This record gives sequence, structure tokens and C-alpha cells, in this order.
Amino acid sequence: MNREQQRQNARDAKRIQQRQKSRLRGSLPSQPALDRRPGAARSKQQYAAAPQKQSVLPSWWPWAAAVAAVLVIVAGFYFLDPFGLRTPLPGKKLPTQGNAHVKPGSSHVVYNTDPPNSGPHFDTVPARGIYTVPFTTEYLPHFLEHGGVDVTYNSSASPEVVKKLTDIVNSELDKGAGRVLLAPRPDMPCQVAMTAWTRIETFGAPDCQPGSVGHDFDPKSSKDVQIFTDFVERNQCEYDPENACGAGQRGPKPVYPTLAPGAPTVIAALGTSTALPAGTPLPTANPTPASPTP
Repeated sequence: MNREQQRQNARDAKRIQQRQKSRLRGSLPSQPALDRRPGAARSKQQYAAAPQKQSVLPSWWPWAAAVAAVLVIVAGFYFLDPFGLRTPLPGKKLPTQGNAHVKPGSSHVVYNTDPPNSGPHFDTVPARGIYTVPFTTEYLPHFLEHGGVDVTYNSSASPEVVKKLTDIVNSELDKGAGRVLLAPRPDMPCQVAMTAWTRIETFGAPDCQPGSVGHDFDPKSSKDVQIFTDFVERNQCEYDPENACGAGQRGPKPVYPTLAPGAPTVIAALGTSTALPAGTPLPTANPTPASPTP
């Protein structure tokens, strides 16, 4: 092949390349499509093929986190007890002596504390309030059965002690259920006693009765006042089988003990179950700013 032929072949190849380029330019659109945006030309296949970011946490981790949070809350309530739900009620807990009704002159089992914290009682329920005359013993448990707290003091209580007790009880009559009464009980062994159903706490000589704090009530002691008010406020209506507090039954159902045939009965000690003089009324509360009502 001579040089002229080589040049002709090169010119032919160049023309062929130019025609190919021309055909290629003619097949392309002269302007971009109006319904497309820059960067939007990726096909669905290209999107589907795009790698997805993998989570470093397993799929069940939200459930595990929720369970862990619940366990933390439960543990906090168990160990910290923020609402005092597991805090024991104040006072010494004693076995119940039942709810039996008795008449004046009837014999019955001896109460296990003085004043009684449960047991046989007269039909009549004392009204809440402040009293200046003692109760015959069988009246007192019935007030406890109706969600109340009895506060009594003996003859050793000074006027200052009686005044402080009166002021506190007068205030408590206006709080919550207000189911509290205050009355003298001259011969009881402790200076001051607070009783609720099957619970007792006392001020006086050590072991003067179950639940003794070991010293007389000091009207100037904020600690003694706190002990007193805690018992009154926390024990009210904790036992209320007859719904006297109006909030539903919160204690066990009444228990009526029975004696075995031929078993001896005993007159309860210290001013109980003796025939009352004819016409003797139930003591009434003195008027107070709290205006106590049954």
C-alpha cells in the first residue's frame, strides 16, 4: 500500500467517525426534560441498590429498656418507700379480743390492756370530742371499732399536760376524719394512753402498759407531740368494719369469739361491767371550737 492510499484510508476513517458522532448527537434531546430535576435521574434500581445504614443495636432493645425502667421504678418504691406504704402503723400491735356486745352487769373476758384496745363493749358508740368525766370501760372499744382513737390520761397528768392534750385533740378534730376523743381515766397505770383497734401507745413509766415510750408526756417536747399526733392521725379509720368513716371497710371483718361450754368468764378489771346507776347517761363531750359531732 502506497502512501497516498494510506492517506485516503485515514480520511475515510475520519469521515466515518464524524458521521457516527453526528448520528449520536441527533439522538440526544436538545434540552433537558422539564419534569426532571438535577440529580433526580437515578433509577429505582439505583435507589434500591443503595446501601442502607445498619443499626448497631438489636431490634429488641426498646423492650429491654422499658423493662429495665420498670424494674428501677419498682426497686425505688421498694427500698425508698416514698409514700410510707410499708411503714408500720404507730403503736404496739396486739391480738384482737373480738367485737362482742355486752350489757351492764354482764361478765366477759379481761381486757389485755388498760384502757382496752379491742374487745367486748356496750351497744352505744361515744361521740368524738373532748370529755371531762371518765367513761365506763365498755364504752371505749366501741369507738375504736368505728375507726376512732381514744386518748386518755390518768390522775398524775398535770394541768399543763391536760391543756396540751386538749389543744392537740381539738386541732385533730378538724383534720381528716377527726375521729378522736379525749377523756380522763384516773386509775389507769400510764400517764397518757392512745388506743386504736388492736394498737396502743403510752406515755409513763417503762412497761406501764404495752407500747410504752418509757417516759411521761412532756408538753414542751416536739418529739412527744409528734409521737402523739402520728398515732392519732395514722391509726384513724384503719379498722372500720361498719364503714363509720365513710370510706369503705379497711379492716378485717368483725370477729365474735365464743367461749367453750363451761368455761369461766371474768369481770374485766378497773371500772368495767358493773351495773350503772339507774338513769346514768353516757358522758357528753364539752363544746369545743371543733364542734365535735358523732
